[in-house]
Amino acid sequence: MIKMRTLLLALILVPSIMFGQKLSDDFTVTTAEPYKVVDAGSKEYIALDNGNIIMAKMRGEEVTLQLFGANEMKELARSFNEDLPKYTKFVEMIKLKNRVFYIYQAYNKKQKNFTVYSREIDTENAKFLEQKELLTTARKVTNSPSTGEISEYTGAAGFSVGQLGDKFMVQKSFDDSKVMINYRLYPLIKKDALNYDDIGFFVFDESMDKIWGQEVKMPYTEAQINNVAYSVSSKGNGMMLVVNRESKVYEVISTNASGEVKTNKLDVSAEKIVRSMKIKELENGNFLCAGFYANGIEYNFMGGSFKYNINGLMYFMVNPEGELLKNFTYDFTEDFIKQNLSKKQKAKVEKREKDGKAGIADLLLLDFVLKPDGSALFIGERQYVEKPAFGPNSNKTYYKFQNAVIIRVEKDGTLAWMKKLPKNQYGFNGGGQMSIAYMEGKTADYVTFVDNPKNINLDANGGVPERHSDGHGGFLTAYKIDQKTGDLEKHTICELNDIKGVRAYQFKTTRIIKSSDGVFLMEIYIKGKKDTMVKFQIN
Repeated sequence: MIKMRTLLLALILVPSIMFGQKLSDDFTVTTAEPYKVVDAGSKEYIALDNGNIIMAKMRGEEVTLQLFGANEMKELARSFNEDLPKYTKFVEMIKLKNRVFYIYQAYNKKQKNFTVYSREIDTENAKFLEQKELLTTARKVTNSPSTGEISEYTGAAGFSVGQLGDKFMVQKSFDDSKVMINYRLYPLIKKDALNYDDIGFFVFDESMDKIWGQEVKMPYTEAQINNVAYSVSSKGNGMMLVVNRESKVYEVISTNASGEVKTNKLDVSAEKIVRSMKIKELENGNFLCAGFYANGIEYNFMGGSFKYNINGLMYFMVNPEGELLKNFTYDFTEDFIKQNLSKKQKAKVEKREKDGKAGIADLLLLDFVLKPDGSALFIGERQYVEKPAFGPNSNKTYYKFQNAVIIRVEKDGTLAWMKKLPKNQYGFNGGGQMSIAYMEGKTADYVTFVDNPKNINLDANGGVPERHSDGHGGFLTAYKIDQKTGDLEKHTICELNDIKGVRAYQFKTTRIIKSSDGVFLMEIYIKGKKDTMVKFQIN
């Protein structure tokens, strides 16, 4: 009997010993007073200058607005709105100098076109103000790739996990004084060699009043160029980055209030395959363009998907006139590619390297952060979908979010450091609780994600992470990255099944939002038809 009791006690204690985690001293974690849940397909969060959070949650054509107090740690106000037009869909929620605007589209069945509206939100009472019509399109609008992915093999938009593309895309200038809504009209001619795209460029001020807007006919046929990325300047000019398929270089197409369209060829080769390109305006008015490039795309028959062999980061800068100022590439070394892989995987890399095919497969540039000193932080993650074409698992779709990569480039273009952040997540319900969130500190940054407790002592420089299954508990984990040196530390922030006595049933790390300097909030569902907010304060 004593032996049996000892065995039972051991079975109880072993998991606790294995998975018992020391929570990080870098964070103070607080939970809020629960409030009534809102079921919605679209949930958006914006932090105000006072640290409070405005939430807008759309279900069908109904929108619930909520105001959450970061200091009080409770919901302060809410309103229910069902006066939106028919066939409405969410486009974007933006903050312009502490004013918040909710932007949405409505399909006009009779005219077979779209109207885009905005409504300012009364941020003290969580209420909509009057609806404002922003634009009406000439005809139907086609989806645009939301990540700006391009592929010279297919001549079409690439694939991004959980992104189906949007009809309308919203850009902001560096100083938040200008907003641009851009879109592509449905082609009148189906043959790419004969069709000239019509692109809508509409620019608004910080009150969402229209400055100018027009639908511009492109100077090239659809077969001649790939549309890559868009931006707007603080002066209100629209900019579009394209790949010229014939000359194999990048070009800038710019337009302004006068309707003038200019093209400017850049001395930047487009021979490399880019999975995702992004463009942002800098404080000085120049534009920084960046994306991960690949040496090829291969079809994975077992996974039923194409794979990008990513080899490094492309980085170039242009001035407001579209002239090239800087152009750099930062290659991944063989050792960097092999880092955090198993022996079998490393052997495959070595074999592929001999054929010039090695890379970090399916690495996607999620975003880049412009630092006050002029440097930039580029954040990517390996994201892909597998749907086996045959075999016992051919009826399953696997969503995989694996190792992240973070790269710092100094103001002059010097590479400061690049780091790989080992992680391994998979699931069957889209993105779910997977992927990463970026949290900015004063001297160090944090990349957070949900991890398997077995990985707490993983060597970030060479360890192979155990797999974490989406929706099966886990720990909210962070890699702490020293901003100057890139040195890594691993921290456990909280256990999802016990956050100060509260269990998180539903949440998304991609919805972790910065409330104020060093303070971040994340909404979770806690059952009993209740939500609550969790505060993470960097000490």
